[in-house]
Amino acid sequence: MSYANAFFSLEEFLQSNLDGLKNLQLLVGYQGFDETQISHLASALNQCSQIENLELDLAQNGINEEGITNICQSLSKMTELKSLNLNFTNNSIDQKKASIISSIWTNYKNLQSLSIDLELDLQDEECLNIQISKIEQCQQIQKLSLKFWQQDESKDQIKEHELQSLSSLIANLKNLTNLEVSFNFIQVNIEIINLLATALTQSKILSSLKIDLQDTKIQDQDITELTNSLPQLKNLKKLSLGIRQTQISSQGVRKLFQSLQKCINLNNFEFDMSYIQMLDNNQSQEPCLFLDLGQCINLKSLTLFNNGNYYSDGQVSGLGTCFSSLKNLTNLYLNLGDCNICKVGIKNLSQYFGSCNNLESLLIELSDNNIGDEGIIELVNELKNSVNLKNLQLYLRGCIQSKGVINLGQSLQQFKNLSNLELDLSYNQIQDEGITQLFNDLSRSQQLSRLDFSAWDCGITEEGANNIILALRNNFSIKDLKLELSGNGFNFEFFTKLSARVRKIKQLVKLNFRIECY
Repeated sequence: MSYANAFFSLEEFLQSNLDGLKNLQLLVGYQGFDETQISHLASALNQCSQIENLELDLAQNGINEEGITNICQSLSKMTELKSLNLNFTNNSIDQKKASIISSIWTNYKNLQSLSIDLELDLQDEECLNIQISKIEQCQQIQKLSLKFWQQDESKDQIKEHELQSLSSLIANLKNLTNLEVSFNFIQVNIEIINLLATALTQSKILSSLKIDLQDTKIQDQDITELTNSLPQLKNLKKLSLGIRQTQISSQGVRKLFQSLQKCINLNNFEFDMSYIQMLDNNQSQEPCLFLDLGQCINLKSLTLFNNGNYYSDGQVSGLGTCFSSLKNLTNLYLNLGDCNICKVGIKNLSQYFGSCNNLESLLIELSDNNIGDEGIIELVNELKNSVNLKNLQLYLRGCIQSKGVINLGQSLQQFKNLSNLELDLSYNQIQDEGITQLFNDLSRSQQLSRLDFSAWDCGITEEGANNIILALRNNFSIKDLKLELSGNGFNFEFFTKLSARVRKIKQLVKLNFRIECY
């Protein structure tokens, strides 16, 4: 949600006119308020009883029991709330403070969307249940986001009985369609996963689900138990699952994908498996790892974060086979940064993109791989066969040279329907020759309406930068331009002159031009 009334300091908020305020975003966490400031904050919130949409971040402000009481009394008067995003973490939330916070839920009969960051004090095992237990009184909630944070890092495991109220909450919110549960950096065991899986099966109309298990030390058995519950969610259309920085076997990943095949209405899947440790490293390099995902034939949107994992040429090829099998795919977001992919691997992947006939939007992150000029050109030449492609984001930091950039521009101008291009070539020595030819070619792309281009530290001189402007003046289709040329040694005087020239390009409606000067 976009807030017209957004405040990032308490002073600014206290001095503002609060009459008739319906929407409020107050992000004042980590500012170390004293008791007087908390009192003033509570008094100001007391004037906002008519608010319908509120985002309130008060994390790590040392708020004592009296302060929590005063703030919650003000929140309790906001009986018209429809959407609430609340963060009280790192304020030493004990049982008393948790009880005070939980008392506000009885007042929100119209609340439809709730996002709350919950603090786990594992020395006080009832604290979490107290915070959650009364939320189910808000029976109109359709969208719920619960983010669990651990206060005491010396305690590394959450216990099953601490989350009993979570199971009850999910089961009893009869209007719940969107659910997000995040366990960040908390060790969860199979009992917790069982509890969550059981609760999910009781949520009959859930259509969107996000579960984040980042760095939680989950095991294959946990993933299997959780994913086995997914096919029972008959209305599930969107799923986001994060297992970043965890340990899992290739068999565990395949079982996950096999479960997804049974989710007959699933059309949007996001999977973050960045920096995972494969327990069976040899098997994980086989092409079959992603083949089961290719059988989820109803997918229209797919997001895969695979960065930081080593992939063999065969496995990258298997990833391409997966994409070519997803005939209904229109949106693909693929992060393969720092995956040790070479030009053979990218060639194996590229050959499948030509058969993705319905693809309209593609983001592909290939930075910090050894794919070289030849690999990049192979990729782009195949992509131009995706005739419906309108939006393309290519991140190629540290993996292309001047020759490759010249060929890249020649290929990009042949895309028939491309209207939105984001291109990051930072930390490549493309120099003036490469940048000049690239923009000369892009200037001939008359269907291109938006260009977002970044070239940090690319060996571009003043001559190359001037050539960029000359080329852009010859293109009458680009209306929205973002240009980042920092790190190329330009001084402030040159930036001023170049900026003036950019702003004289008459066809530009929106411009974001940035250079860090020395």
